[in-house]
Amino acid sequence: MEIRPCRKHEIESVLDLWRRADAAPSVSDDAAGVGGLLERDPDALLLAVEDDALLGTLIAGFDGLRSASGARSATAGTRASAAS
Repeated sequence: MEIRPCRKHEIESVLDLWRRADAAPSVSDDAAGVGGLLERDPDALLLAVEDDALLGTLIAGFDGLRSASGARSATAGTRASAAS
């Protein structure tokens, strides 16, 4: 398995995985929101990929005061998040 940053051409695959994971969408869970994230912080959205299959995602961020992360996986059908 490879863990790597998301590329812009993969945004629709990410959104599809999130739908299949049955995760409750936030207001920015669309192509424009994910594209904006990648423009602001190209390394914030990580993908777990194996044999060209997207297995999961991790969004991590830091706003100068606190950090947060959230992960989604269609195979496990779960969404997890943590903030500190």
